[in-house]
Amino acid sequence: SFLNSAMTIFAQLVIGPPGAGKTTYCNGMSQMMTALKRKNAVINLDPANDILPYEAAVDVRDLITAEDVMEEYQLGPNGAMLYCLEYVLENLSWIEERVKEAGKGTYLLFDCPGQVELYMHHHAMREIVATFQRWDIRLVAVHLTDCTLCTEPYNYISAVHVALCSMMQLELPHINVLSKVDLLKRHRKELDFRLEYYTEARDLVQLIRAMGPMQHPLAAKFGKFTEALCELLDDYSYVKFELLNIQDKKSTMGVLNACDQANGHVLSGARDGLLDGLLSTAELERAMLDPDEVQEELDEGVEGTEPRDRMLYSLPDEVIQDEDSSRCHWCSLPEPKNRCNRCKMAYYCDRECQRKAWQFHKTVCSPSTET
Repeated sequence: SFLNSAMTIFAQLVIGPPGAGKTTYCNGMSQMMTALKRKNAVINLDPANDILPYEAAVDVRDLITAEDVMEEYQLGPNGAMLYCLEYVLENLSWIEERVKEAGKGTYLLFDCPGQVELYMHHHAMREIVATFQRWDIRLVAVHLTDCTLCTEPYNYISAVHVALCSMMQLELPHINVLSKVDLLKRHRKELDFRLEYYTEARDLVQLIRAMGPMQHPLAAKFGKFTEALCELLDDYSYVKFELLNIQDKKSTMGVLNACDQANGHVLSGARDGLLDGLLSTAELERAMLDPDEVQEELDEGVEGTEPRDRMLYSLPDEVIQDEDSSRCHWCSLPEPKNRCNRCKMAYYCDRECQRKAWQFHKTVCSPSTET
């Protein structure tokens, strides 16, 4: 086929739940590549997306639409979407012909549907991806998640679960992105932990404990299930998020650079503004939004933060191992009153802080040699 005989094509498969900003991302990323003088084309794979801010080089709605399927077969939105993707899978030669028209050396952006079952357990998207790879299209999956989900623990845990399932289902180089980070200023006080915690996506059980007891008859039963799910996600430890404000040039360029490294474009020898010195190597490394810098912007002008909002979240390998009685080892508040009776080195405000810190502290706690 044409695709097998042409030079390698690089592409991003843009996925994520509905409302995560996939279409906006494709539009912004396409504009960024155009500014960098990198030839690109956006391919719409969503048969239900009838409002496109970009000019699609290939629009699957010219082949099939979810609306027509719903009307003809009396299906609901999700059933129609599954039918459409299976139909696309059977007619991929239609897409191949139109990718050929885009020309050699074109960087592709696949704007995908938002139904999560397509990436969690249904076979169609996985098989479409496998066909693209046989065409020698070097893909990286860009999984977008709305950053405002971080304000609700259960939503955030579900988002991490969806991201992990997508990684395992598609088996592609994968970049997870918290999108719309500019909206977090409106939700600063709703975050239980610092932003770094949410980008690292580790020790998720702390989210459940930070919520306190729930007033629901099934809270105890489902609380144990949620804790077990958090432990499962921690055991895999595959998911980590990058931050993105698609309206910020350097932030968008940082994500593009990460994608280029993941799909191999950076090694292809292709030249464009990103590689021709528009930004230095050091500037490219700093282009990705830093959680601490974003946190500082969020904290500007915010008063009345609770201790857990001020907490400097520590991962297990960063637990304080030297005696320091000047501050709480959990929330960093000064003048702690309690001390660990076992190692005599860790200090806490009260029993609650000590209880929350134990999961981390137990990895370094050993009996004191004091007599």
